[in-house]
Amino acid sequence: MTKLSELAFCKVPIHDKSKDAVLGYFNKTIFVNNYRHYVTMEGIQVGFGIRAFIICPKCKNRCNVLYTVNPYYLNSDSLFGKVLACRKCWNFNYLSQQTTKTKWHYEVHKMLYYGMLVDSNFRLTNGFTTSFPSKHDDISWHKYMKYYRQYKHYQDIAGRKWMKQMPASLKRYIKR
Repeated sequence: MTKLSELAFCKVPIHDKSKDAVLGYFNKTIFVNNYRHYVTMEGIQVGFGIRAFIICPKCKNRCNVLYTVNPYYLNSDSLFGKVLACRKCWNFNYLSQQTTKTKWHYEVHKMLYYGMLVDSNFRLTNGFTTSFPSKHDDISWHKYMKYYRQYKHYQDIAGRKWMKQMPASLKRYIKR
């Protein structure tokens, strides 16, 4: 679980010319956990609509999402909602940016993701050797097979990475 909570205000372009669709800079007031924040947004013409970007309160760069501290990691709600910033200001990167040639945690995360698309209660009970969930009536065969192929792809990569790191692990174990 991440230590930051995502606050996305502008993931969908504004296609109408209503009072909310404004070119240039405009201010919005948002409330996060009873804290008032005045957020500056920028409207930019894209195609036939206007796309709103948030201006990060700390670094003043354009972004799509602001983050605040996740209350799950706090002893109290003292920081939740007080500080808003973009992922660069929080030094927060994506899981895919943490992957390496030897670590297989990213692939296991992707396996969990594709398994949960089929069955929301799916868990990797046996690590990367867990079998893919069976099809149910709520999902088409086309989507099921698409997710199955992705799951197997990441399962194969995780298995190869695990096998590559085994000789080094065995050497450390034998030296003890």
